[in-house]
Amino acid sequence: MVTVGVYGGNSDGTELVFTMFTGPDGLDYTSLFDFNGKGGGDVFCGQYERQTETDEDGTMWTKLTVHDVYTDKDITLGVGETTDDKVFFYDSDGNVIEGKYLSKEETIDYMASAVNVLRSLDKGLGD
Repeated sequence: MVTVGVYGGNSDGTELVFTMFTGPDGLDYTSLFDFNGKGGGDVFCGQYERQTETDEDGTMWTKLTVHDVYTDKDITLGVGETTDDKVFFYDSDGNVIEGKYLSKEETIDYMASAVNVLRSLDKGLGD
């Protein structure tokens, strides 16, 4: 079940989809798909530990320490919301990306599209 879905892009044309969801096993996961028109992309996914904080600008952040199942490394992801309902999230390098919330259905569609793009790039996402 998708609990948060956010779409955004950065200045080099990379599209990103940040998701928090409950897996079929009942555990909480997060994922970040990034893909660009230059033949590159990646996916990060795993369980996380959560911290919440409000920064000096009033943005309420949910910071996640994620154990990525693909690299077996810990990375920091997160999502933040301002008092005027703008949403931001971290890319895999810790850069802040402005995004837009997605419905559950839109989130699933974007994730499926990202998987198809990354599969075509032969990123080892299975058959």
